Amino acid sequence: MTGSPLIDAIPTGHCDPNLPQDQRGVTRPQGPGCDIGATEAPYTPPPPGPAVTPGTAVTPAVTPAGSCTATRPRRRR
Repeated sequence: MTGSPLIDAIPTGHCDPNLPQDQRGVTRPQGPGCDIGATEAPYTPPPPGPAVTPGTAVTPAVTPAGSCTATRPRRRR
């Protein structure tokens, strides 16, 4: 179910007001939007990011896949 395009597919403002619960009685929405289908998937919020002190630089912990080689332009003689 994780990664399904049916999860949170309907923006909250467009959820059917006549269906405030899924077939099990779980309140809709459980996440940032309503799921398409008879049941609402459980919502697990993303983990919090690192604490940042205002005014400090943040270095990304994730690097892009692959590598890149930088070269210097040749000097004219």
